[in-house]
Amino acid sequence: MIKRTFVRKDDKLTPEQERMLDELANRPEEADVADEDCPDLSPAMIKAFECLIRQSKRDKQSLCQKCVK
Repeated sequence: MIKRTFVRKDDKLTPEQERMLDELANRPEEADVADEDCPDLSPAMIKAFECLIRQSKRDKQSLCQKCVK
């Protein structure tokens, strides 16, 4: 489960937030590698995601142009 918390720059961190940041900073790089539940993307999958991103950007641009007209 992901829990998002928004903190402003001038807000003071709680002791729990400071502890969590320290734990993340001290976590080894190996903790971020893919595993059997979340395997690395193949080159074909990466290419498909890039294509989807480009298509999404084109769709957003065309929608914005229709709104301006």
